[in-house]
Amino acid sequence: MLFIKQLKAANVAEVESAKHQFFNAEILSRDVADRGVPEEKNVLSSSRAGVHAIWENKFNQSCAADASSELLPGLHAEVMEAIQVFHYAERPQEKAVRMGLIHRLGSMHEIVEEGRAGWVRTFRKIAGDYGR
Repeated sequence: MLFIKQLKAANVAEVESAKHQFFNAEILSRDVADRGVPEEKNVLSSSRAGVHAIWENKFNQSCAADASSELLPGLHAEVMEAIQVFHYAERPQEKAVRMGLIHRLGSMHEIVEEGRAGWVRTFRKIAGDYGR
């Protein structure tokens, strides 16, 4: 899976919880898509956009901090911590979808799996090599 390859490229040693997060997010995504409730689909889409924005901000900060390195040490941990803060912020409209922290963290891995994010500067090349 691409999201595992991206984690390994960033020297993230342990990936078992990432797999658990990813698969739980996939189940939630499929469940929401299968039910087809517009409010739930909008909430999930908005959540994923927020998670992606967190990644993009942290990625750009990491790239600017060290323009010479392919590796972006600490990026994964920083993003996941920021997603946790984002998750616990009060957003009453999200009560329509039963989304736990594990799902929200997993949505970041879904985005990586799609080839739209990664944990090293050259994430797009890795995604391209993987067929994304």
